[in-house]
Amino acid sequence: MRSLLAILVLVLSALPTRAAKSPVYVWLEPEWFEGVKGTFAYWADGTKPPKPTGAWGIAGPGISAEWSQGGESEWNSIGASAAETSAECRRDLVVPRAGKYRLWVRYVDHRKKTEPFSVAIRQGGKDVLAGELGSKPVVPANDEYQLYWGFSFGWGHVDGDLQAGPARLALSISKTGEAWRQVDAILLTDDLDYIPAGREKPPFAYERSFGLHATKAGPSWRGSGKGLVAGASWKRPAVGGRDFAMWTGADSDPKWWAKQNTAALTLHDVLFQFAPSPDIRDKFHQQFAGRKDIPVLSWPHLLPGFYLGSTPDLSPGTPLRTWLERTKTPFFILTNYASGQYTDKTGRATYEALTGPLSAQFLGYIHGEALGTGGVSPPDASLGKDRRAHVDALGKRWLKQQAEAWSKIYKTPVPEGHWAKGISCLSVDSIALAHLFHEMGSQVVGYEEDATNVHVPMRIAFERGAARQYGGAWINYASGNFGDACNYFTQQHIPRGAPAWFHSKYAITDGVSAAWYRKLYYQPLSRG
Repeated sequence: MRSLLAILVLVLSALPTRAAKSPVYVWLEPEWFEGVKGTFAYWADGTKPPKPTGAWGIAGPGISAEWSQGGESEWNSIGASAAETSAECRRDLVVPRAGKYRLWVRYVDHRKKTEPFSVAIRQGGKDVLAGELGSKPVVPANDEYQLYWGFSFGWGHVDGDLQAGPARLALSISKTGEAWRQVDAILLTDDLDYIPAGREKPPFAYERSFGLHATKAGPSWRGSGKGLVAGASWKRPAVGGRDFAMWTGADSDPKWWAKQNTAALTLHDVLFQFAPSPDIRDKFHQQFAGRKDIPVLSWPHLLPGFYLGSTPDLSPGTPLRTWLERTKTPFFILTNYASGQYTDKTGRATYEALTGPLSAQFLGYIHGEALGTGGVSPPDASLGKDRRAHVDALGKRWLKQQAEAWSKIYKTPVPEGHWAKGISCLSVDSIALAHLFHEMGSQVVGYEEDATNVHVPMRIAFERGAARQYGGAWINYASGNFGDACNYFTQQHIPRGAPAWFHSKYAITDGVSAAWYRKLYYQPLSRG
C-alpha cells in the first residue's frame, strides 16, 4: 500500500554544532521518483519472465524473499525486467554543502548473475558522480539468502565530489542483464566511514533529541499538561461497554440464521459455529460438541463482526437483527474491499438500524489497510499552500468522500457525521493520521500489525496518545492466522525457494504462533 501523505521529503542531517559539522545523510525512496510508472512483479508468474516496458515500475511490497530479509524500506521498491534496455527515473535534490560524497544504493543482487543499472548525480549539466552497479556482486555467493532464494538485497556505492546546491539524481538502464533489476533505497552521505546495514536508516541528527533532559524549568518544556486527567481517577472510555475486548469474524449468512432459534441462541453458539476456519470446521464441531468451556471462544469479551461483502441485512424482523436486539451483543462490520449488495429497501433499513435501534451496540466499521470504504482516497496533489491548509482540506475531502460512498452503499443519504463510526486500521501512515482521524470525529482509530514489524510500541504510543487526547479509543488490527491455518497464501509462482511461502514466513505448515498473538495483546494492555 503506497504512502497516503504525498512524497517522502529529503531527510537531512546537516545541522551545525559548536564542535564540528554533523554528517549529511540524505535518504531517498526511489518509488517516489519521477519516471516510475506502473508496476513490476517478478513473482507474478515464475514461468514467464517480465517483459520490458521502457520504465521502472513499483516492485513492492515483496513476498517471501523480501519479507524474510525484513522487507523493503518504506514498504516498496522499484524494478525492471532483465530484458529492459531503456528506463530512467529521477529525483531533484539540494546538496547541503560541497565535499566528497558516497552514494549508497540498496538493490537486489542475484547469485552469480548480473543486473546492471547506472546511477548518476548531475550538477551544471554534467554527471559529477556516476557509475554502474549490478555488474559485480555485492553480496557473498554463500550468503544464506543467496543460497535459499538465489538473490538478496545488498548495498553498492559510487563516490564523487559534489558542489553545494541543486542536483538531479538519476537511475537508468541502457543494457540487458541476466536477471531483473530491483532498487529499494538510496543514501547520499559525506560520512565515508558509515556503512549501511539492511534497511536500517543512518543516525540522523534529530535523534540527538532523544537524549535531551528537562532544564531548570522542569518537565513543562514538554507541555503544561493542563486539563490532562491522570492517576486512578482517569478511566479509559469503554467501547461496547468494555474496557478491553477482542473482536473476531462471524457470518451473516441468512440461510444459517433462518434455521436458528434466535430466542435461545447464545453468543457462544454463534462463535462456535463461525470461529473455526472452514477447512477444519466439521471436525472442530464434532470434537467440541456440547462444550461451553472452550478456551478463547468462552471468553465473554470476544465479540463478533460481519463482513460487508456478505451484505449483512439488518432490516426489521430478520433473524440476525432479532438476535442482536435480544442479546444486546456488541458487533462490528468489516469493510475490506467490499461495498455490499443492498437494495433500496435493505440498504436503508440496515443504515437506520445501525444509527437507531442498534447504535449503542454497533462498535463501528473496521477498514483494514484502508482510510475507509472504496471511494475514499488520498489526493494526487497538495490541497493547500502550506501543511496546515493541506491537512484541513484533507479532512474535509475524506468526510465528503466517505459520506458519498455510504450513500451509494446503503441507497440512502448518509451524512458526513457517519464518519465517526469508521475505524481506519492503516498498515502505513497510522502514526501520521491518528490525531487527524480523531479531529475529524472518529471514536476509535486503529493500525494494522503483523509478525515482521518491530515498531509496535511507536504505533501504540501515537494511537494511545491521540485517543487519550480526544477522549476516544484505539484498536490493534491483525489477521488471526494460527499454525497451518494460514494456507491461503500458498502455492505462489515464486521462481526460487519454497513455493508455499508468502510474506511473514507464512507457509502450509508455518504461521504466526499463538505465543506471538499473546505477546501482541499483552503489550497494549501494559501501555493502557
